[in-house]
Amino acid sequence: MMTTVADVMTRNVMGIEEKASIMDALKKMKKLRIGCLVVVDGKEAIGILTDADILFKVVSEEKNLSKITVGKIMSKPLITISPDASIDDAAKLMTMNRIKKLPVVGESGKLIGIITATDLIAHSPEFSDILLQMKPPGGATFGA
Repeated sequence: MMTTVADVMTRNVMGIEEKASIMDALKKMKKLRIGCLVVVDGKEAIGILTDADILFKVVSEEKNLSKITVGKIMSKPLITISPDASIDDAAKLMTMNRIKKLPVVGESGKLIGIITATDLIAHSPEFSDILLQMKPPGGATFGA
């Protein structure tokens, strides 16, 4: 039987509005001990904010964390996956797009979960060779 994204994904994903400040986003990420927030407009996922986005687009540019909004630096358009997709499809989508986090959306576009490279590797260690070798735009290899 095929393992689906719904079998492995994390539910109860934390979202943030695009008008929130980066400082607010960082505080939320620290409190929850997570590396990304899905940017939402109501219940619809419209982008993603990762710790790497903050590091490369804000901190390295010495920008004011309280004045920059999430909407200014979030990654978009958002690459998503269906809960019915296979975990093989999730790994392929991550590899093709050089991303480690995929929001899971239902038919209406409503955010219902997230699946990460770490989730895939924990469930199926054979994915580790593929996912851990991805290089982000810029070059250095980074872990899941």
